[in-house]
Formats: sequence, structure tokens, C-alpha cells
Amino acid sequence: MIIDKSELRTLWYTDKDGQIIEASDDLAVPEGAVFQHVRFPLQISENVYEIIKQEDVDTCKHRHKQRTGGWIKGTKGRKCLDCGGTQVVTNKLFWSKQWSGGNSVKIFEGRTTYGSGEDVIVAMVNKGDYTLSEAILVYSTACERCMNVLQHEYTDGKEGYAEFSDEWHKCNTVCLYCTYLGEGKLVNKSKTAEVN
Repeated sequence: MIIDKSELRTLWYTDKDGQIIEASDDLAVPEGAVFQHVRFPLQISENVYEIIKQEDVDTCKHRHKQRTGGWIKGTKGRKCLDCGGTQVVTNKLFWSKQWSGGNSVKIFEGRTTYGSGEDVIVAMVNKGDYTLSEAILVYSTACERCMNVLQHEYTDGKEGYAEFSDEWHKCNTVCLYCTYLGEGKLVNKSKTAEVN
């Protein structure tokens, strides 16, 4: 197999026929571009969904102005914009009397890009400490303090700084990984930390 690495694009533009238009400047949209393509391999996304509870659906008035049409192809249905409940047509003639809950609706989508940590993530996996998925999650959700500790540990001290070093104590960030240490003692965010 021959792979042309120059084709491994992360940001590019195409015309209306899908032909790539080379950009002379990363910030400027090239002339003739109709579509912008974005594909970042070092990006993690988190979606938060609200669960639609049946008891909330049952007590909702389902006001006519708060309903929306459109549905899965081949199914006629609607959703109440007040409670999130759904209703479908039965026998292709009548709306079901029952409004259903139990589904979920996306309320937040967040993305984090961690372009500088590729070598650290690979080292975390190669050492056998983490799977690829675990390493990506750990590195991308670490605060600055913990990210530097990971860099220090997995680059043999060439990057970042050691845990509990002066730099570690001076860093004013905190995350899930450095909030509790030892036997669950809370880290003092000043220059000292309680460690067992």
C-alpha cells in the first residue's frame, strides 16, 4: 500500500464539484471555494443529552404552537418543544393519543483539540499503561499541571515538569487528576499539597 501523506489534510476547501482548491493562506478562504472541510484527528468531543422523563411528558399540555413536524424518513411524527415528548401517527390516519418520553435531546456539544500531545499519547500507549482511547481521554482532559506531569513522565523528563516539583506547586490549575492525591486529601491550591 502506498499512502501519500500530503493527502492527509485537516483543513481544506472544495468547489461545488468537490474539487480541492489549494489555499495560499490558512486564514483566507480561497476564491471559488464553496465548502470548507475540517477533520482534526487530535480532537475529542463531548455531547451532553437531557433525558426526557415520561412523568414530565404526561403532565405537559403539548401546546399546538410548541410542536414540530418532520421525523424519521417513512414515519410521520412530531415532538413537543415544551417537554421533548414525541408522538407518531398510527394506522397512517390518526395521531397516537400517547406522547412518549424516554428519549433524549442534545443540549451541549463541546470539543477539545490537543495538537501538541501526540508523542505523549503514543508513549502512554506504548508503555502499556493505557489503551489508545484511555490515553487520549486522560491527556485531553488533564489540566495544565497534570499535562506537564504526563509530558515529563512519558518523555523521560525532556518536557514538562515532575509531580510535586516547584513548578507543579506554583501551577494554579486543577482537574480531576490532581484534585485528590494519596488517601483522598484535597490538594492545597497554594504552594503546598498534602501527600501521603
